[in-house]
Amino acid sequence: MSDCWTPPPLPTPLLTSTAQYLADAQAAYHALMTGTAVVRLKDQNGEEVEYTPMSAPRLLAYIQVLQDNLNPCRRISRPMGLLF
Repeated sequence: MSDCWTPPPLPTPLLTSTAQYLADAQAAYHALMTGTAVVRLKDQNGEEVEYTPMSAPRLLAYIQVLQDNLNPCRRISRPMGLLF
């Protein structure tokens, strides 16, 4: 038995498009980190978003959201603290 609740699987077209959004976002982040000044990509809503080196944390957060959508059990929870 798994400790992580697993939602129903995404329909194949949605899974494929989410995986493609993730691949595009990761490629954009790589380009940004290796010297491309500005990167543009379409998000899940179809809106074009422009990222600059200053907005790299926003792009990284978007990548996290996509990864969580593809694999909800991947999330790492913090250990619980003890209360006395």
